[in-house]
Amino acid sequence: VSCKAHASADHPPPPSDAMDDPHPVSQVADVIETVGLVKADRMSELPKPWPRFQDIETKYFKTASKDDLVLAVSHAWPYGAHPDPMATKAGPLAELVENAEKIHKLPGSTLLFCDFLSVSQRPFRPGQSERTPQMQADFAKALRAFPQIYL
Repeated sequence: VSCKAHASADHPPPPSDAMDDPHPVSQVADVIETVGLVKADRMSELPKPWPRFQDIETKYFKTASKDDLVLAVSHAWPYGAHPDPMATKAGPLAELVENAEKIHKLPGSTLLFCDFLSVSQRPFRPGQSERTPQMQADFAKALRAFPQIYL
């Protein structure tokens, strides 16, 4: 994903390895610039509770190609500031991903759109910074893409 939120001195954009043969979700307006698709096989490496999108290293994201399985995760947020502060969703999510991979058997990677991990978020801990104006603008663009992502 070539995310503006990640494109900084601290977070250079990851390689755009899928642009020659993009996945349909990568063709949705503003997705490549504003949404991070998380590599499912790296989910277990993320700290618990999950970090905000803007705090995740670019190595965890990938631009989707036509050979990739892209899963959009819809889930309840029992707490307003973080969807899983007790880190109870990672296990069930891994099982669902494994089941989807067994069914679909695509040759590429499995990528996840998971709101908290895929678009910039407000702080949930003391000391975390607010979204920058650019992050806020990118968040608004990403929200407009959600209907196509969840298809």
